[in-house]
Order: sequence, then C-alpha cells, then structure tokens
Amino acid sequence: SVAKDVPQFYEAVVDNLAAVVQYNGHYEVTINTVCNLMTDEASGTPLERFSQLNSVILNGTWLDHQYSSYLEQLKNTTQRSEGFGYRQWTYQTCTEFGWYQTSNQKGHPYGNGFPIEFMEQSCTDAYGPEFGHNMLERVVAYTNIQYGGKNPDVDRVVFVHGSIDPWHAMGVLEDLSADSPSIYINGTSHCADMYPDKQG
Repeated sequence: SVAKDVPQFYEAVVDNLAAVVQYNGHYEVTINTVCNLMTDEASGTPLERFSQLNSVILNGTWLDHQYSSYLEQLKNTTQRSEGFGYRQWTYQTCTEFGWYQTSNQKGHPYGNGFPIEFMEQSCTDAYGPEFGHNMLERVVAYTNIQYGGKNPDVDRVVFVHGSIDPWHAMGVLEDLSADSPSIYINGTSHCADMYPDKQG
C-alpha cells in the first residue's frame, strides 16, 4: 500500500540512526559522527544536516522506503535472500516480545509518523491475519512468564550490557546471584566489547 510508504520511510530513517547507536564503534559511522554533523550549524538547517547524515549512513546506497519492498523482504523464505536474518528477527518480535521503535513515545524529534499500530499491522501483513495486536499482547505475556522477564530463574549466566545500547533497558542490570552476575559497561554499545578486532 502506497499509504504505508510514509511510515515505512520514517521507520527506515530512524532504524538507520538507531543502528549507529546500537552498534557504535563497530562501523565507520559512530555516535560522534552523528553528533558532529548534527551540531555543525554551518552545514545547513537541522533537516539539511539530517539529510547529509542519512547520505553518510547509506554510503552510496539508497533508502528503499516502499512498504511493498519491506513486505517482500519479510516474506522471502529463500535462505540466501538479501537481508537474511531480518525476516527471522521481525518474526521473533511479532511472536515473542514486540518492543518496536515507534513514534508513540513523547519527547523524540520524529513526530508521530510511525506508530505502534503500523508495526503491528506489518506483522499481520507479513505473516498472516492472526499476527496482530491481540496475539502480540498474549505472546509478550507468555514470553515474560516463560523466561522470567527481568528476574529469570537461571544459574551460571552472565548478563552483559552497555550503557549506550538502547536494549539495555530490557535487560538484567543487577546481579541475580553470585554465579549469575550482571556486567554494566559505561560508554559501550550493543555487544561492542565482543566484536572481533576489525584489524584482525
């Protein structure tokens, strides 16, 4: 649907920026790159700077904002399809935990162009009519019961989180026990300390 291209555009732009934060230090574009460009008033208006930032992040590729392309990617079950893994990740969000990046929260600079309802509808459109809001409420509750939410009953598990990683808000941030500690690293992002050395 062409009407869904607009929220898909918003989501794609924000997702590119979120990836910079989540994987800070793993790729060439970092949080410092974003901050330096966005605070450089000599580079134009905030919107012009954001456009320049988007070009830097895309690095010569183009941003496919068509909802039909997004659905095609989610429906492609070929093992070696482009974006392999994204279908599985999105399916997992639709069937286990949700927690989408949306415009429902107050205080962000992106307006209200990609609400939670859009993300829920994409589950329905990609995977079938039973995959929607009601199912998502049930599966999130079940996932929290199954795995214990923020208080899982586990032994010999180490929980590692970086302060910059947006996902840390959903994690275990305090030791559960002496053999199940939580390690909280200031100034790091999503698994940043676990990446192999880019030089090696």
